[in-house]
Amino acid sequence: MSKYFQGLLARRQQSLNCDFETEMIFSPKHLNHIAGLLVYYNYDNHYYLKMSRAPEGLFLAVNSLVNRELTDSEPVYLEEGTASVRLRAQIRTEELQFWYSTDGDEFRPVGPVLDMKNISDEHIQGNGFTGSMLGVNCSDLQGDGCRAEFIYLSYRECQLPVSK
Repeated sequence: MSKYFQGLLARRQQSLNCDFETEMIFSPKHLNHIAGLLVYYNYDNHYYLKMSRAPEGLFLAVNSLVNRELTDSEPVYLEEGTASVRLRAQIRTEELQFWYSTDGDEFRPVGPVLDMKNISDEHIQGNGFTGSMLGVNCSDLQGDGCRAEFIYLSYRECQLPVSK
């Protein structure tokens, strides 16, 4: 059992072309408060669009963990006082792009386009599972009661145009 306060809510990814979106209200106080949207295979293999706070301010970044190799994207700093943020994972066959919006209308990309083959049975080294999941997460690694509110979760399968 973890001594930290953590929560994960996830659903199975059922299509190679889908959007998963949430609106999150979160007020992290420091780097040990993290919340966001996950494309998750297992503990050692996932992509995480996370919000946290560094000394420079409130930020979003993409955390990539592939066969235990960790990389982080450049942070995108948000205006202080941002009340809520919408987060989206857009999956198109083998590519994943994370997006965010602070006004609910204009979405901007966060981090690089990621390879969904890394979150598959064929790529995982040991510890196989039943496929990727899409979810939301909140972790209070300080243990002082920080929480995130997720206003809604939306999963939508997308039909791509058939090329002639």
